[in-house]
Amino acid sequence: MKSSLINSIGEVVTDYGARVMKVFKKGLLGRSLFDFYGDIKADALRTNESSAAPGTPADGKGGVIYTKSADGKLYYKSNEVSEIELSANGGHTDEDIQDLVGGMVTGNTESGITVTYQDGDGTIDFTVGTLNQDTTGNAATATALETARAINGVDFNGTAPITITAAGSTLSDTVPVSKGGTGATSLTANSILTGDGTNAIVAESKLTYSGEILSLGEADAGDATITKNNGASTNGGGLIIQSGRGSGGTNLTGGDLTLRGGPGTGNGASGNIVFGAGVPGSSGTGVQSVQEIGTLDSTGNLSIDGDLTVKGNDIKDDDGTTCITFDSSGNTTIANTLNASVTGNVTGNTSGSSGSCTGNAATATALTSGNKTIDGDLTVNGDVAIGNDAEITSVGSMVFRIDSDNNETSQTFTWKDNASDTIAELDENGEFTMYGSVLADPKIRLEQTDQTATYGPPVFEFVRNSVNVDNADIGTTDYIARDSGGTLTTYAQIIGGTEESGAGTEGGKLRLLVATHDGEMQTGITVEDGDAEDEIDVTIANGSSSLTTVSGNLNVAANIELGHASDTTIARTAAGTVSIEGKEIVTINKQKNIHSYAYHYSGTSAHFIPMSGATTSDSTGLTATSYHLMQVMPFDGRVVRIAVFNQTTTSRTDLFEMYIDGDDSDPVADQRGTDLSFTSTQKGNGDCATDWTFSKGEAIAIRRTPSAAVNGTTITVVFEFDMTT
Repeated sequence: MKSSLINSIGEVVTDYGARVMKVFKKGLLGRSLFDFYGDIKADALRTNESSAAPGTPADGKGGVIYTKSADGKLYYKSNEVSEIELSANGGHTDEDIQDLVGGMVTGNTESGITVTYQDGDGTIDFTVGTLNQDTTGNAATATALETARAINGVDFNGTAPITITAAGSTLSDTVPVSKGGTGATSLTANSILTGDGTNAIVAESKLTYSGEILSLGEADAGDATITKNNGASTNGGGLIIQSGRGSGGTNLTGGDLTLRGGPGTGNGASGNIVFGAGVPGSSGTGVQSVQEIGTLDSTGNLSIDGDLTVKGNDIKDDDGTTCITFDSSGNTTIANTLNASVTGNVTGNTSGSSGSCTGNAATATALTSGNKTIDGDLTVNGDVAIGNDAEITSVGSMVFRIDSDNNETSQTFTWKDNASDTIAELDENGEFTMYGSVLADPKIRLEQTDQTATYGPPVFEFVRNSVNVDNADIGTTDYIARDSGGTLTTYAQIIGGTEESGAGTEGGKLRLLVATHDGEMQTGITVEDGDAEDEIDVTIANGSSSLTTVSGNLNVAANIELGHASDTTIARTAAGTVSIEGKEIVTINKQKNIHSYAYHYSGTSAHFIPMSGATTSDSTGLTATSYHLMQVMPFDGRVVRIAVFNQTTTSRTDLFEMYIDGDDSDPVADQRGTDLSFTSTQKGNGDCATDWTFSKGEAIAIRRTPSAAVNGTTITVVFEFDMTT
């Protein structure tokens, strides 16, 4: 149903109240416009033809569909989309498209395929011509070759497999190694064949095998051989290795047989030459295991597991000298000197000019006089007494061991004096103790007789090889004595250790401790690593009640902090000047003096202030009569500060200059110090540069140049005098 128009607007709604569209009366002609709330579904939608395209809707107002009377086609456009045609196929019928494609392919025979377009039903016919040209690939219906072909004398037409026998008569070429052949047409009898890559196999003329004999080298020059003999029923066959034999000449020498262990590399040892044999086991047919029975190592040492049998009579050294001789009766003669322990009877000449016998004799109770050489161990069950001066030497290391059997505790190595009093002990735990009973004993003295820049002074070291941690003790020196009650008490200590143990940030700590009234050890001085490189911190005393006394001078290069760093600071601010928290301390040798001068001046010219106090008049120049403008200094010193007060409040800049013994004849030479300038209104002040200095007896004058005229001026000058001048 349709509702009544309100302000030229109405709506179409269903009987159930659902809104369908909105109806507008718009324009001079009162045309109806429709705005649908949902989709439009219809069998047909008709539009009137228009001689001109309607206007483009504004943005957000949708689009328009219209028909042009000029061509009767349907169009659409909107604010975002330009005019497009909505007619089917873009205005082309199916017939138009078919005729276009048909014209492209009809009459084309370039590929041997004729194409015909059937306009009646809109189809295309393809006709393939006769194939009479060469083709490649497999023929789909071929089952045999038209003409059979012979392969190694056997015909093959493709209908069945064939078998080919490579008869020697049919092979006309040598088969190379790369094809599985030898590459050779003939091979020498008994020669061992060797490969040469892809080249023909070689029959080596100097390497043959015949009758279980492997021959190496030229046969006509006495070849070397390795021979395997056939074994019997009771033993295995032997193996003979023979070096080259002499052949074809008179008095020829045979070749050497050389056995070599494998060489190593660098400083590595070469291989040994090892001899082995089977180990007899229980009766049976099992093959025996093999064990080493002798070794000739890389340095020439020979080790034999069994006995050594010498069929000759002598054992000689490398120059042919006889060292040991055996006779048929079993007697052994050792040439020259025997340095060894001998068990049993020693017969023969043991003294005299023809030789001697040294070593341990079974019944000897003492050593003869003279030097004795002992190459082995010397075991003494009792005391050893050495008369006169003696020296024990060793060409290598020397070890002194106590309680070697480890069957006792607290054993010591003891040194005694001529009265048998113990003067030093070294126990099993490494504790070394020295004893003394007279003044200044015992004493350890480290003395160097040739101290140079290359060899520094003697060193006493504490070494801790374990990985260290922060604040760990490395070495301690204790000072111990008995108290009045007889108890051993530690009275002082020096402890050295680590403050920081990190690699690259190592820092040390040294502490001096003393017993504090009740025997308890407390640190009195600590010297340790600081917080930065090359910084050392020192802490003196223990607790606020401790007293530190300096008998001589105390030289402090930086500041003195009372309490802590943020508390009271005493500092040197300049030569001869001390300050507390930045405030300078006035001393008897350096004092400050304040002088005030009042006068009336209302101009802007440079003028000298009346410093003598005899008048209130100023002057623009210094003359012989200007004594009232100058002031004579009684000590060496300097001008520290100038302050100004004026009756008027005019803003201005004051310039001050100092002149020494001035007389206007040479103002430039008379001026001393850097000009002082400051800006103020009624009052102001400024600090003079450090070059405003004067000497005792000099007369100074101060000249002022104001940038604006003022009335009534009071000037205060602060002097600093060195009272020692």
